[in-house]
Amino acid sequence: GLGGSEMCIRDRGVLDPGPVRPVPSELLKLCDVLTPNETEAQGLVGFPVTGPKSASEAATKLLQSGVGSIVVKLGAQGAYFADQYTSGMVKQFDVTAVDSVAAGDAFNGALAVSLAEGKNLAQAVTIESAAGSISVTKTGAQDSMPERNLVEGLMQNQRR
Repeated sequence: GLGGSEMCIRDRGVLDPGPVRPVPSELLKLCDVLTPNETEAQGLVGFPVTGPKSASEAATKLLQSGVGSIVVKLGAQGAYFADQYTSGMVKQFDVTAVDSVAAGDAFNGALAVSLAEGKNLAQAVTIESAAGSISVTKTGAQDSMPERNLVEGLMQNQRR
């Protein structure tokens, strides 16, 4: 693999393309969901990705390359998502960040579970954003992985 997180959803997969490196177009076509951060998105499209507008432009380019859907992680700004039918922005949940280790893993794990359970992309990105937000409130990797009840509690307390 590329060293990023890869999980099977339906017949294709979720790909977190980190660390930054060239990704073959053949691999992009196999992605149901691509989940780069700003730096990784920039490496894939060749122009700076710094916020929702440039994330939208990057998403359009990546969707044209055959990716099924894309979620660009924009740090404190939240996450931009798009597929052939919908697009939008999910703001980051209001938490006190302590350690970002494994936040991407929590993010992608929650996304994979949500999509496998039949959630639409907007719902899945909201859930994954909550999971990623909770994960940064604790130190370490294993200890920062949130349980479902914590994710649902954060979403309930901070209604979108």
